[in-house]
Amino acid sequence: MKNQRRWQTALFLSLVWPGLGQMYNGQLRKTILYTVYTVGIFLLLIAAWALLPDLVTYTSPLVMIILCAVPVLIAVEAVISARRIDDAFVKKPYHRWYYYIVTALGIMTINRIAALIIIFYFTQAFKIPTGSMEDTLLPGDFILGNKVLYGTRLHPFTDRRFPGLARPAPGDIIIFRYPGKAKKDFVKRIVARSGQTVSVIDTTVLVNGAPVHSPGFIKHTDSCYLPPDIKDFAPLRIPAPSDHITLDSLPVREQLFMKYLIAQENPKHSVRLDVQCYVNGSPADRNPMFTYAGRKNLPATMIPFDDIDNWFILTTTFATLLPVHSSDSIMIMRRIMFDGKPLHEYTVKYDNYFVMGDNRENALDSRFWGFVNKPSIKAKPLIIYFSIRMPDFENNVMPRIRWERIGQKLQ
Repeated sequence: MKNQRRWQTALFLSLVWPGLGQMYNGQLRKTILYTVYTVGIFLLLIAAWALLPDLVTYTSPLVMIILCAVPVLIAVEAVISARRIDDAFVKKPYHRWYYYIVTALGIMTINRIAALIIIFYFTQAFKIPTGSMEDTLLPGDFILGNKVLYGTRLHPFTDRRFPGLARPAPGDIIIFRYPGKAKKDFVKRIVARSGQTVSVIDTTVLVNGAPVHSPGFIKHTDSCYLPPDIKDFAPLRIPAPSDHITLDSLPVREQLFMKYLIAQENPKHSVRLDVQCYVNGSPADRNPMFTYAGRKNLPATMIPFDDIDNWFILTTTFATLLPVHSSDSIMIMRRIMFDGKPLHEYTVKYDNYFVMGDNRENALDSRFWGFVNKPSIKAKPLIIYFSIRMPDFENNVMPRIRWERIGQKLQ
């Protein structure tokens, strides 16, 4: 009886990885078959979801059932087989504990490589951290984004991309790399594209001078907390490919936006905003003085102008300029530096987009930091795969899984 297979061990190994229980039972062919089958069906579902998003989104409950049922069925088969094996069972050379460890590590390595391929080429998971997209997306929502739709990069070491199945369009929700200094991903909705002129008057968005219909999912709260220049956002033309732009004469807003556009189109180069103060025609390091981040009388050399990714804060900082003598003549020179050299003109390479949060009065979006360049777009969110209400212990709000949001299609 000592060679009889224990069903508990077969179940445990099946939980480690589907197919290891069959290996324990001496069914090596089934181990290989189930491993290939498990990884293959997962890759097939991901590819189908990326290429046919509507089909798989509408059948997402069935997809989840399949993904959960396959490992369970394999484990049940391993348990049944183990119970049927009698004492006539002959151990194989691979029935050693270290073979199980090596096999498990090998399978997990293959699984990890497959997961990395999926993450890079097909899909991106993203957790919503803030309320900027309420009520479309809530803090604690976990979403899956389709990378194939807009085209994925050929490999990790290039910015060249495969052709996409569609072009980003106004109304699309997108996951994109934040254009500013912080290296993180944002989720916002496109409201305008290259060549269009966008402006905002209170709660009304205008594209090419015409009001944009505000769908029901757009949320408005008290706009009195927005800075006046953001609440009433002056008309801004979104640069299009081949646009030739003179940089030195741009206002603060447009110059900062162009700095980040150039940085997005040239990720391997250094792009920064250089600010030089002049008093009575001479460069001044410690005069005039500014107020920044609550600190007064700061010399220009102590203010990280290049790190300010909000044009309103940048303009406000310039407005706090205080000369030592009221009779001093003061001038501020702003210029974009490209690899340490002044850049006076630039020709736009790619399409650009103006994005906003659905929670219009509580979103840090293109009104503050500018355009999203086409290569910065990573995916289009399609579905909420999990959602949990975040705890707020000060108000006695406990975490709760929001079952009603799981499986929702995003639009």
